Amino acid sequence: MATFDGAPFLQVQLASLDAQTRRPDELVLSDDGSRDDTLEIARSFAATASFPVRILEGPQRGLAENFWFATSAAQGQLIAWSDQDDVWAPTKLEVCERALARHSAELVTHSASLVDANLQPIGATHRRLPPWRVRPGRRPDHRRTRVLAPLEGDPWRVIQGFSMVFTRTLVERVDWAHRPPLHATANPASHDGLLGVVAFATARRVELTDDLALYRRHGANHGGLPEPQSLAAARGVGYDAYRARAEHALSYLRILERSGLASPEVADYFERLAARIRSRSQVYAAPSRRSGIACVARCLSSGTYGSVDHGRFRRLAILKDLEHVALRPSAS
Repeated sequence: MATFDGAPFLQVQLASLDAQTRRPDELVLSDDGSRDDTLEIARSFAATASFPVRILEGPQRGLAENFWFATSAAQGQLIAWSDQDDVWAPTKLEVCERALARHSAELVTHSASLVDANLQPIGATHRRLPPWRVRPGRRPDHRRTRVLAPLEGDPWRVIQGFSMVFTRTLVERVDWAHRPPLHATANPASHDGLLGVVAFATARRVELTDDLALYRRHGANHGGLPEPQSLAAARGVGYDAYRARAEHALSYLRILERSGLASPEVADYFERLAARIRSRSQVYAAPSRRSGIACVARCLSSGTYGSVDHGRFRRLAILKDLEHVALRPSAS
């Protein structure tokens, strides 16, 4: 657990750890210089917890560094990241440990319910639904439980660390000192983002549809990804963004190569991924409708569109690209 000024919510989260049906072997809590009562709450909990609690002085270089510092100090063979302001379901560790063993996996992620500061559900509505039909939001939102082999699944999906349970062997494959920028933020990769890239390329993973935590969003969170973009934002993505995404694919390949993890299959996957993205960028560099249609045709023939679970763009991307082409000048 990485903490920083987490006093308003910390006690509830610590209690949910102590209520696990599969008790933690230990809690490593790294505090990054809290100025409130966080440390007092943590020490009080450590005195009564049903498992050992180690409280460390964090590196004070940001959330990701603090999480990685705590991770490096953990002694167990299975590791779970805990945010300071969430609430775990009592069976979280039990269910995740069982899933890892059953599927011989190295990483399991689970769904979670979005809640506000008072643990009230945050609704997720659909534009086609009337306003009174509000569905509770989930993040991550795994629609079904499934097992993924290395290089299978959406390579761009970043799963939040609080929903992960993973093996020490996976951590040992991460080259934290040379982490690349994360595609979702363009900042140095977060703890969960980088682990996710390494797991995607090298590990068997499990996604659980079970809601095993309350993911609290209260306006003062120290981490978490932005909400999914709107259709209007997606339409605004063009040449520069696609070229940047291709570079991200190659930067992920470089860090895998540096760590000795880039098998021929891994290298081929990321090189093809970058090539597909670059081919799509040409749609947005085309000077006319005719040349733009030719670019879309090349994307179709090269397999740029298809299943995101195979590193391609969803088929709706064809409509977005054709819409863009239709707005181009007709002269060649």
